Amino acid sequence: MLTDAEILDLKPKDGVYRYSLGEGLFVLIRPDGKKYWRLKYRFNGRDTTYAIGVFPRVTVVQAMKAKASVKEALRQGANPNQIKRDEKESRQKPNTKSVFRLAMSSEDELTIATATNALTLNASQTRALREFLVATPETERGGQQ
Repeated sequence: MLTDAEILDLKPKDGVYRYSLGEGLFVLIRPDGKKYWRLKYRFNGRDTTYAIGVFPRVTVVQAMKAKASVKEALRQGANPNQIKRDEKESRQKPNTKSVFRLAMSSEDELTIATATNALTLNASQTRALREFLVATPETERGGQQ
């Protein structure tokens, strides 16, 4: 098996080239010396490439584990690149949720809640906030005109 030291020793050339580790796994070496792990596979009759990561952040052992994971997904009939896109999307979804939630109780108490904190204003504080918002132009509150 190839070692990280051997990958490190692969020198750049005038053009992009591949160093194959077998079973579709290869290192793509660019003229600037950067090295990228890739896995070539076939899905639904089409040749496709799966990006594993950048060497040395991704070691030989990690690349081999990623290859095994991709091959297992293929055995189960799943597209590894689609799985990766879905995982990325699900990681980004928490950032797309609303920034805060407002709730008004029957006693005129206003609750402002975020994912980690909540603030409840009593009826008097809620009235004061409402008066402030009505009386203050939006530009003075930090809004745009």
